[in-house]
Amino acid sequence: MPRGLIEVNAEALRAERERAGFTVEDVSRRTGVEPATLRRIEDGPAKNLRPATLRKLALALGVEPEQLSKGAA
Repeated sequence: MPRGLIEVNAEALRAERERAGFTVEDVSRRTGVEPATLRRIEDGPAKNLRPATLRKLALALGVEPEQLSKGAA
């Protein structure tokens, strides 16, 4: 993994997004992260995020960044 990136737990991200009742587009509007990028994080190859992006996602979902990083349940 490239330096400075955090491996995201895609299952936790999707679960928290769904728990919050948000669509991918809702999260995109709240974070500025493109919907296609969010889909790649949840479904595909984009699994390593900059810490700032992980913090934006966590803030939008009302969770701690650690809850979305790899190793989180």
